[in-house]
Amino acid sequence: MKFTINQKEFLKGLALAQGIAERRSTMPMLSNALVVTDGDSSLLIRATDLYITMSCRIESSNAVDGGIAVGAKALFEIVKNLPVDELHVQKTDSNHVELRSGPARFRVVGLMSDDYPEVPVAPEEGFDKVPIPTLLNLINRTLFSVSADDTRQHLSGVLLETDGNIIRMVSTDGHRLSKAEEEIKGGWPLTDPILIPKKGLQELKRMMEGNDGDCELLVAEGVLFAKYGDITLSIRLIDSRFPPYEKVIPNSCDKKLVVDRIHLIAALKRVSLMSEDRNKGLRMIVANERLTVEADTPEVGEAKEDIEVDYEGESITVGFNASYLIDALARIDGDEVFLEFNEELDPCVLKPVDSENFVGVVMPLRL
Repeated sequence: MKFTINQKEFLKGLALAQGIAERRSTMPMLSNALVVTDGDSSLLIRATDLYITMSCRIESSNAVDGGIAVGAKALFEIVKNLPVDELHVQKTDSNHVELRSGPARFRVVGLMSDDYPEVPVAPEEGFDKVPIPTLLNLINRTLFSVSADDTRQHLSGVLLETDGNIIRMVSTDGHRLSKAEEEIKGGWPLTDPILIPKKGLQELKRMMEGNDGDCELLVAEGVLFAKYGDITLSIRLIDSRFPPYEKVIPNSCDKKLVVDRIHLIAALKRVSLMSEDRNKGLRMIVANERLTVEADTPEVGEAKEDIEVDYEGESITVGFNASYLIDALARIDGDEVFLEFNEELDPCVLKPVDSENFVGVVMPLRL
């Protein structure tokens, strides 16, 4: 294997590869990126953790065909810090890779490409196009509320469902829930909902960020395939049943107020400085045209802040985790939001005033 390649082009593929390569795996090969020359002018870069696989083709000038697996993180850092744009790469007989760029020389240990694991192969046809801005909006509004507990597999991903007109993503960690949806006319119909793992969505987001146009998607044999340009991502879906999220979202609430979103976020951040670090608990007291946010910790002190709201009704006092409220509010567009309540031990529902594309649900705390 011997090729010449532009540093910036090489970095594009390596940046995606080093995010997927599993550095703490019991299989050493999974910490490597596979680099293979393909014909006279194409280089294939691949990385996998056996659940997520990225394949990227980059233009190069190839002198000798071949391939090798190289530590993804190390190779990325080397290429990122090279002094000259043009890079010459050559595999030696002892499964080392030599890199030359201007006055810089590197010799890196590699592994035989034949030992690299088999990965899912994307079908040639059957992909549907979905606008990248639509997918990014959905991911940004739901990824934050995925459970961090890997043992709760059914909560460790984001549910995606679509009828071809509306595409919807839902996530929950058991304490909060996020539901976002966007319109896609003539888009991507799915017979059954799919559950996409958190890391898979993070890598899909990285692939799309900074790009425009459409991402091509296809589900086949329990795998989500995504293509953009010369990059293909395969994500093994979670084989578990997502909880019935419709039952978590209250059908109606008898206490509804309108509040300035930015002012509320700022007040929550200030008052939560006096809450316990463990759960960031604070109280929200709703009365006529006023929302009072307060917190106190005996060892630290107390804080209280009043915010003008549009509300007329019975007063209510509810405890919440401030971080959960802030996270949901940050995903809402627009200046004003609805906060909806029923009783003190019922969840709070957050919605944008001028749109129906997001619903956040936060469970209460006993304070």
